[in-house]
Amino acid sequence: MAKQSRSTWQWRGQCVSTPQRWPSTAAPLAPGGDKSVSYAPTSREQENTGFRCAHCGREVPAHPGGSYRNHCPYCLWSVHVDIAPGDRAADCQAPMRPEAVDHSGKKGYILIHRCTVCGAVDRNKLAPDDDLDVLISLQRPA
Repeated sequence: MAKQSRSTWQWRGQCVSTPQRWPSTAAPLAPGGDKSVSYAPTSREQENTGFRCAHCGREVPAHPGGSYRNHCPYCLWSVHVDIAPGDRAADCQAPMRPEAVDHSGKKGYILIHRCTVCGAVDRNKLAPDDDLDVLISLQRPA
C-alpha cells in the first residue's frame, strides 16, 4: 500500500480517499463543497429549558442529562403538555399529580403522573436531581 497524500492512498491499484470525520452536529456540505460546521443548538437542546413549577412555584433548572425536563425535581409535579414525549402537543395544560413510582428494566425508575383535569396518565423517567424524600413518600401506603 503506497501512501499518496494525507487524504488519499492506493489500495489494489485504486486511489481511495480517507473519509473525513465531522461532529454529529455538522451541517451537510453546501453546494459549493463548503465544509463549514454548524454548532447551532439541536432541537433537544432548545427544548431542554428551565421553567417555574406550577405547583410549588420554584425555579426549575434545565435537565442535567440534556433530556426533556418534564417535572419539577422538588415536588415531582408536572404539567400536562405532551401527548408523545417532547411534542408539547396536549391542549389540557393542567397540573399532573405524581401518583406512584414504577421500575422498568430498560429505563430504571419511572414516575407516574395523573392529570388533575382530564385524568390522563403519563410515565416519566426520574431525573438525577429529583428529591428522593418526595419520591419515597410516594411509595408509602396511604
